[in-house]
Amino acid sequence: MAKILVADDEPDLRDAIARVCRSDGHEALLAANGRETVELTRREHPDLIVLDNRMPVMSGLDALAEIRGFDEQVAVVLYTAYDDAADVRRAILELRASDYLTKDSGVDAIRATIHDALRSRGLAPTSAQPSQPKGGSTGFRQIVGTSAPMQRLYDLLQRIAHSDVTVLVQGESGTGKELVARAIHDTSRRQDRAYVTVDCGTLPDTLTESEIFGYEQGAFTDARRSKPGKLELADGGTLFLDEIGNLSPSAQAKLLRVLEDRRVTRLGGQVTKTVDVRVIAATNLDLEIASREKLFREDLYYRLNVFKLQLPSLRERKEDVPLLVDHFLARFRIEQRKELSGGIRPEALSLLAEYDWPGNVRELRNVLERAVLLAEDAVGIEHLPSDLGRTGVRPASAIGVLPPGATPPAEAAPPAAAPSEAPAVDLDGVPLKEAKRLAADAVERAYVLAALKRTGWNKSQAAKLLGLNYKTLREKVRDLDLERHKFEP
Repeated sequence: MAKILVADDEPDLRDAIARVCRSDGHEALLAANGRETVELTRREHPDLIVLDNRMPVMSGLDALAEIRGFDEQVAVVLYTAYDDAADVRRAILELRASDYLTKDSGVDAIRATIHDALRSRGLAPTSAQPSQPKGGSTGFRQIVGTSAPMQRLYDLLQRIAHSDVTVLVQGESGTGKELVARAIHDTSRRQDRAYVTVDCGTLPDTLTESEIFGYEQGAFTDARRSKPGKLELADGGTLFLDEIGNLSPSAQAKLLRVLEDRRVTRLGGQVTKTVDVRVIAATNLDLEIASREKLFREDLYYRLNVFKLQLPSLRERKEDVPLLVDHFLARFRIEQRKELSGGIRPEALSLLAEYDWPGNVRELRNVLERAVLLAEDAVGIEHLPSDLGRTGVRPASAIGVLPPGATPPAEAAPPAAAPSEAPAVDLDGVPLKEAKRLAADAVERAYVLAALKRTGWNKSQAAKLLGLNYKTLREKVRDLDLERHKFEP
């Protein structure tokens, strides 16, 4: 167990990080400003400080500078909402912070960064850490599996880990592309430098370029101050571009130039800066097909495709399901403070092992998180989603999930929507032209919903069934109000 000091002037954020620390078996101390941080460090000698950059009385960096005067060993993770490249660099290069987080980081990122910072100081991980794969450590964090497809993946990861080669990670949604990207960084020569992520699938086109390349004050209406982009923040480290298939044509062109000459210019700027960045990109699309269909720049595809990793789906490595079940049960028992002395019952494990998992590891993770919440002594079939038990094994062809590049068979075409799926449309007194539009909208909504359900809500596969590109389907899901949580418990 480590002693961790969480310093933040926002009580909700401070308490949330403390809960993460305590759920992993660590002791958490709390400070509300820089002066309290210095005094608590002097008195309590914590192993790690999660340090907010902007605090009253004394800033995080000023507090760290004073702490370094009497404690050279304490690990520090800078926690900031500002993505200030100058402060981040000073914290890491001058004041020897281990890493940094932004305040939009999720629980998994916070937990992983804390674990890495403790490990960098030679502190053994606690028993609260998620279990490693049985049958020997792979050396790659939190990647679980000993099947033949995973052994081939580990071999490729070993080959590229210590190089700076650009990597393209392809795989269906939920196969663990972000975990693989982080594993590459953690075993590279850049492991002690910044690891910066950009989710191109969730950012609007108008924000993606400013996030990646940064902008100067006045570059656009809301640019009230200059801001460095993720490329600058990742200088010396690794930039992970998730769902890169969603990049706008303009951003693709600018990224290509950066990959060719490693020079970046902020939006609205004139100064060009050289950056030393390793790029790892991920997508659930087949970029080779997308480039042939002019949906993605062919020259950028070839620049990214220096080394391609194709991640196996969970149905291709079902022998790993019991290992993954053990891994997630151990994790959720800790997070939810559940004893679950009986673990998982054989009949429940058998059902999980036989299911085809269209949502891959992410779907299994969600199922087990819910099961642990519902279970008392052991996870049984009654704690699993009812449709899992009703449908049993779903053949890949029946849900439209096919290997990349494969042609869907005739029966995989999306069915006409069942009447129960089509919303009722009140056409009383509506002019014919408007009635046609309303009816067409209702049919489109039902048709898209049917495709999403058939593919287990895998948008990439649903887009293929509907003859749409991924980005168009994503926009339709938003416009038609078809988010999964509104249709499934």
